Amino acid sequence: MSKLIKYAGLVALAVATGPMFSQTAEAAIGTTNACTVTQVFLETANNRFIINCANDGNVYYANPGGTCAVTPFETIKVWDSMAMSAFLSGKKLNLSWNDGCGPRNLIGIAVVP
Repeated sequence: MSKLIKYAGLVALAVATGPMFSQTAEAAIGTTNACTVTQVFLETANNRFIINCANDGNVYYANPGGTCAVTPFETIKVWDSMAMSAFLSGKKLNLSWNDGCGPRNLIGIAVVP
């Protein structure tokens, strides 16, 4: 039961962090549902986070640089844990992204129950 509560807390934190980032009116905002994670990459030197999905050819980034809002490293660590857990367990992820400042800039992650 404590694992379930911890998991629910991480999901709530990930969902709550999405609204912290500013969105522009012309930005292409979207979601990718049921991502089968094939690669998770955390580059701590540049505070970058990357996810690849088997069922789509896009690469999803957090903190790609340029004009994108910087995702706090604490949020990236939570996303990294969620993505790695999905990768290892075979679960899928729903990804929210904003193309307004770079292709597939992540703004939220949720594990598909």
